Parts: sequence; structure tokens; C-alpha cells
Amino acid sequence: MRTSSRRAEIHLQTDAEYMAAKRQLQYQFCTCPAGAIHTWDHVQNMKEFKNARYIAPKAEIEMAYNPLPLYYRTYESPVLGIEPAYNGCAFEMIDKETEVLPGITMFPTPGHSVGYMCVTVATTGGDIVICGDAIFEARNLEPNEDEKWRYWVPARFVNSYEGWKSVEEIDKRADYVLPCHDIECGDHEVYPFDGMKKRDRRKFIPGYNFYFGDMPPGTARASEDSHED
Repeated sequence: MRTSSRRAEIHLQTDAEYMAAKRQLQYQFCTCPAGAIHTWDHVQNMKEFKNARYIAPKAEIEMAYNPLPLYYRTYESPVLGIEPAYNGCAFEMIDKETEVLPGITMFPTPGHSVGYMCVTVATTGGDIVICGDAIFEARNLEPNEDEKWRYWVPARFVNSYEGWKSVEEIDKRADYVLPCHDIECGDHEVYPFDGMKKRDRRKFIPGYNFYFGDMPPGTARASEDSHED
């Protein structure tokens, strides 16, 4: 059964049978998840995985242990008399794109939080990007027709400029995406699962522009020529 925590927020707990099975694994890999330890719902039950490696971005760890006052509650700061779920955990810190295991790579996607990272898993069916909250749903990679945005980018950013750039980076890398809040991803034993549609990376859609690396050909030369005597 899933239960609520003693706090006002509801903490979804993993089923006891599932947790018991996971404890028997000889090797476990944890990225908290998708390279973030910025909110309580990303770190609950960490200590249940006794064999896990806790790998997280350096900037994220620094913010977690010394949060901006606006984020005291988000990080469950001891300033408020709260003990965060990651207290006492030993982290492996990284600050750049890193292959942490063969075929498993963490890469920077800041924006949603200061040190956010996503995880790419290379499979025989294509590259899967575990997005966490860098995007909330797969449809965030589709256009927002009302605003003429190339992406339906979530508004939950500490830095909108970096957040948009990170969404473009995900688009470049992902044959499949697994966002944290997309119920269509569901619970499957194997990914990509049967019926999971392979996406087109960085697909050009008329009328919708990429922002980074999308300058029309010849623009820089034309600007230079315009200043010549």
C-alpha cells in the first residue's frame, strides 16, 4: 500500500514487495533521479537502496546543502527543523557530461534547477533520455501553437534561458524520452516497450524555430557586409 508522510505533502512510497526485490540486487544505480536532489519528491526512499551509488551534479549538491532562502522548504533545509531524506548519504559529484556506466551517460540540463542533469541510456532500440523534470511530459517537445514556440516548455524553471537550451539538448539526443510526470510512460519491465513510438530528433517544423544553433545561413556574413564601407 502507498501511504502519506507525516508532512503536509503526500510522499508516494514504493510498494513493499517491489522494495524488497530491489534490495536483493547485487548492483544498483541511483541518480536521485535524473541528476537532481532539489525536492523532497525526488529523494524519498534513497536509503532503502543499500547498494546504490548516489551520483549527482556538483552544483545541485552545493545548493541542496546551502539552499537559497527561497528554496529552504524545497530542499527541506535543516534551517526549518527538517531532516532531508538525503542526509548522511555519500554522493559522487560530477560537473560535466559523464559516462557513469557503459552506455549510461549523465549530461547537463540546467534550468529546472541550478545543477539539473538528464540521463541517456543507450539501448539496441535507440537512445532513451530519462528527463526527470527537465520536461514534464513527452508533449513538451511538441510545438505550442498559440505562442508559436517550437517547444511546449514547462514554466518551472529557475533559469528560463538555460531551461529552453536544455530542452533543445534533450531533443538532439533522444530517440525516446521518459519524463517524470508522463503517465503514458507507465511502468514497464523493458524500455523501449512495445508500442513506444520512436521520435524524430530535432525535427524541423515549418513556422516554429529552434533558438540555439538555428541562425539562418548567411546571416553572420550579411551582418558583417552591412558594416563595410
